[in-house]
Amino acid sequence: MVKTLPWFDQYLAHLDLELLHHAFLIGGKEGVGKRQFSLQLSQLILCKEKNEYMPCNACQPCKLFKSSNHPDFYTIKMEEGKKKISIKQVKELQTSFYESSFLNGNKVFLIENAEFLSKDASDSLLKVLEEPPENTYFIITSHRAKQLSATIQSRCSEVFINNPSKQEIENWLKQENISDENLKLALDLAPGRPLKIKELLDDNILDSRNNFITEISQLIKKGKNIISLSEEWPKDQRALVFKLEWMSNLMMDAIRYQITGDEKEIQIDTSAITMYLGQKVEFNILFELLTETNTLWSLFIEGTNLKPDYQLQSLFINWENKLGISAR
Repeated sequence: MVKTLPWFDQYLAHLDLELLHHAFLIGGKEGVGKRQFSLQLSQLILCKEKNEYMPCNACQPCKLFKSSNHPDFYTIKMEEGKKKISIKQVKELQTSFYESSFLNGNKVFLIENAEFLSKDASDSLLKVLEEPPENTYFIITSHRAKQLSATIQSRCSEVFINNPSKQEIENWLKQENISDENLKLALDLAPGRPLKIKELLDDNILDSRNNFITEISQLIKKGKNIISLSEEWPKDQRALVFKLEWMSNLMMDAIRYQITGDEKEIQIDTSAITMYLGQKVEFNILFELLTETNTLWSLFIEGTNLKPDYQLQSLFINWENKLGISAR
């Protein structure tokens, strides 16, 4: 079943279903629901009895789509263990681009996280976007749509999904039967990204938040846990990405507090750390460490062959050396 999120309506309502563009580029931050929106749009394009901007959910194409068996719906995404979407993946579907549809209707090709397309794959996709076959639609998603080639961007109708408001997110989470004592903290840790918030709550990853605060405090104060942290954190790659993001948040909050002096502008559970750093550490050092942390975070998000323990150890040493409270 395609998950319909309430903040999608404003984007779907602007579509002219009689004059649909052949290619859509769906942008927005991670966690706003780009994949869910793309699936709903795909079903809408394939539906035989659509009503305004909603699929009927009753016709044969809708039933096939909801059961993940629609023969005219194709997905291209990065394969497990790979760093890029290869040209081979695009070429494997090249024949399908130009064949007639199985159900005598439309065909939809969903390309997920297109920022990971290899140069050759991007060039191959561009060729079909420039001369699209009849009744064939392409839906391309990306966390970083502006990094795609300008030519691909120009061939697509862009739909940028903005962050929903805090009230919209809270209302949706209540409908999802989320009632968690950590909800407020999750809203602060992933602002404007409802699916990321739900992921935090569903996976109980917030349970590791307290451990993170203890570990990072010890790192800053004493620096005695550098080796153990750099060996332990990479064991859980998913949590590692969150922890690096939390490290960036610490630096941003310290900078924010240094500039504004307002406690309400920083995350409450780490306020003691960030207020102290904001008072004691020079702006240029905070900004330098923020940049370095964000760079490493981006590497792990995008995939890197660099050894994570070595990279983390280097980052931790810089943090301890430049922020070490015990040395002040």
